[in-house]
Amino acid sequence: MDVSKGVSEDVSKDELRLTGVRCVDAVDADGHDDVEGKTQQDQEGMQVAVNGASRAPGSAGKVAEQAPGPSPSLHQVRMWLHRKRAWLHEHRAAAHRASVVAGHTLVAVYIAFAVLHWQSQVKAGRAQDLQFCEGLGFLILVLSALYLGLGYYAVLKPHALPWLLRTTKPLRRTVSPCLGRRALRWSALAVALVALLALLLVDIGGDVRRLVSLLGVLVFVALGWAFSRHPRQVRWRPVLTGLLLQFLMGLLTIRFPQGRTALECLAEKVAALLRCADTGSAFVFGDMLVAEKSVFAFKVLPVVFFFSSLIQVLYYLGVMQWVVSRVGGLLQAVMGTTVCESVNAAGSVFLGMTESPLLIKPYIESLTSSELHAVMGTGFATASGSVLAAYISFGADPGHLLTASVMSATGALAYSKLLLPETEESRTTAEHLVGSGSAEDEDGSVIDAAARGASAGINIVLNIAANLVAFVSLLYLVNSVVAWLGGLVGLQEFSFEFLLAKLFVPVVWLMGVEPSECERVATLVGLKTVVNEFVAFQRMGDMKAANLLSPRSLAVSTLVLCGFANLGSLAILISVLSAIAPSARTTVSDVALRSLVTGIVTCCITASIGGMLMPEDSFPVAFQAPDQILNRTIIA
Repeated sequence: MDVSKGVSEDVSKDELRLTGVRCVDAVDADGHDDVEGKTQQDQEGMQVAVNGASRAPGSAGKVAEQAPGPSPSLHQVRMWLHRKRAWLHEHRAAAHRASVVAGHTLVAVYIAFAVLHWQSQVKAGRAQDLQFCEGLGFLILVLSALYLGLGYYAVLKPHALPWLLRTTKPLRRTVSPCLGRRALRWSALAVALVALLALLLVDIGGDVRRLVSLLGVLVFVALGWAFSRHPRQVRWRPVLTGLLLQFLMGLLTIRFPQGRTALECLAEKVAALLRCADTGSAFVFGDMLVAEKSVFAFKVLPVVFFFSSLIQVLYYLGVMQWVVSRVGGLLQAVMGTTVCESVNAAGSVFLGMTESPLLIKPYIESLTSSELHAVMGTGFATASGSVLAAYISFGADPGHLLTASVMSATGALAYSKLLLPETEESRTTAEHLVGSGSAEDEDGSVIDAAARGASAGINIVLNIAANLVAFVSLLYLVNSVVAWLGGLVGLQEFSFEFLLAKLFVPVVWLMGVEPSECERVATLVGLKTVVNEFVAFQRMGDMKAANLLSPRSLAVSTLVLCGFANLGSLAILISVLSAIAPSARTTVSDVALRSLVTGIVTCCITASIGGMLMPEDSFPVAFQAPDQILNRTIIA
């Protein structure tokens, strides 16, 4: 009995020590002691051991040897860490404020040193005046935008907006019933459209070509409604709002040099981002294939690896979730479109059709047919900032290229909702995506996310290469057969391109092209549709050198050719979306041709609006040579 009592006392001491260690280890990340249940279980388990030791006195030494307590020093360290965690949890608000103040202080100190360095460089004659698209000026611009956003979400939204809503509550009670009436809303919209049309007619005056361009916009919209899959279910809000934004973007970039300068700055930064892929490509494949020869497989396709890896990292860090919810939510509020198709349209202004879908990669499998149609149509209607340099080298004006890209983004979103209205319930609205876990949650670290994104690009690149080879070959086969049939009856120039050129003659006339030049511009549009826009721009450069096109026709041609709407791009985009979302392959194939038509017609509407906004005195007497244009272009 005495031996059993001594063993029980020894084990009780060990029990207390082990229980204390387990209590410290069970402290959660927030500093809470969630160990009450575990301590009780440990005590019960230890009691069993004590009872067993009481029954077997000879095993007392074994129990003491198998469960030795931690050293006092280790126990003290653990207790100290526990106290620190508890203190941080108790004062976490103060710690957060201190870290925020420290971060803002570091930013202010860095800006001060940067300004002092810039001033010293200016005094020494080694720097110019502040440029808001380069160096310190661009940094100040970015930080200003960042702090404006922080001010909105930290001050205005939680404090000022609730106060404003409370203050204007009586006024809103009076106005809301009026705004809720459908007839009143349509009346206000009709008044706005009539006023806009009147201003356009006053601005156009007696210019016949500009009047024809205005007619072209109306005809293209009417044809879209006539050939819509569900004409009675068309929601006119996204259609009319998108066309209005398309017009405003054209007005901003055509009539105001400041708007074009801002677009040039953005395009330069996006192109610089995409050019980062050239370093990795040259390291793997060599400078000759990437920098000197610019082979498509080694120059263009590796961009997908880089961009896919970058987007995966941004999703891991939570940046893309914020961008998708904020930017997409803004466009959803303005146009009535869903978040994903809105974000894709915003990204398509400077990204290509293979990069833009990666912005919404986690959500593509959840898109409806109408949303997939909008994503594909936007990709066809716009051009990537990384290929603008090639267009400029053929003699295209960079200002018109930028104008076309920014106008076609919202225009394609509007026209896609006209050709294929939404008839399903969307799962990618701002309300559905808030708090959703559909973003990439499987990555363990930033390195894991980067590697996983690059690996995901392999399937995309292989699909692009395979489909491009197949579609271009099939297209060449069809063109050869048509040319052979034409040769048998004496039509040596008869081809698929020739047929499309004749088909597009009335289309380009509606854009405001001179009747004597319609066939030439129609040939360019046919080349772009059948082959690609590179061949069309090269042919346009030849026509420009031979003075076969007037300045207005050159401007309209540049606007209508700037886009990926061709049969080869159809193969690329089908492969990209099928690789990202294999379950959506059938839906993608079903809406592919309709989305290609959306891209083609959107480019035509962009050219029509551009021709409508360009008075004759806005064209220069002579365009600059391509080498002079490249010296001032936005892309190196």
